[in-house]
Amino acid sequence: MIQAIRADQAESSKVNAPRLQELCRDRQTLDHYLDGTLNRLKQQGCLDIQQNVMSGSQFFNYVARISDFELPFGPLSTRGDAIFLFSEFASLTMPILQQFSGECLQWARGQVKPKAAGQAFYNFRVPTHLCFAIALVDQLDAETKATIQKANPIDRRVDMLWYEVPVIFGLSDNQLYYYSEPANFFDHFKGEIAWKQIRPVIQQLLSPVPDQP
Repeated sequence: MIQAIRADQAESSKVNAPRLQELCRDRQTLDHYLDGTLNRLKQQGCLDIQQNVMSGSQFFNYVARISDFELPFGPLSTRGDAIFLFSEFASLTMPILQQFSGECLQWARGQVKPKAAGQAFYNFRVPTHLCFAIALVDQLDAETKATIQKANPIDRRVDMLWYEVPVIFGLSDNQLYYYSEPANFFDHFKGEIAWKQIRPVIQQLLSPVPDQP
């Protein structure tokens, strides 16, 4: 009887977990965005997609992963894992986004095996992993919109093997927000060679799918 009760409680927790995380009110736009984006990731070779993942106190609606993801850098290319973590928020500020992005990076680091770096070198590639922390929110205030587009993530955290890529998708305006351009002259020397390659990836893989006419 005790085992049956525990099994029932565990099953109930699985069922209720998604409901507890329904923080965005516009479910139609949210579902449309996630369906389109996850399908696009599958087309790019993403065969590993998990739903309702817990990491400490952080809940991820979806986690997707593309292995052996390459970015060109002139005569060289990087190779590593591209990990995409999607979570919804009732409201969002830059401190909340930065905390979320850091937790995503911590989770992603634990998923990559050390031998991946050796494999990249063996194939004449620079070992580099990408962690895309995608925050989903109904509305975003003007200050946060402006700040994320100018805030270089490298100013907060530097990791030679990882690029931390915080992204916000605003449901109300169906728009992506991310580090889109250097805020000053010095930012051109803070990984800008990589960001020039990462920004098109954000647009190609994470932009909302247009509505069918």
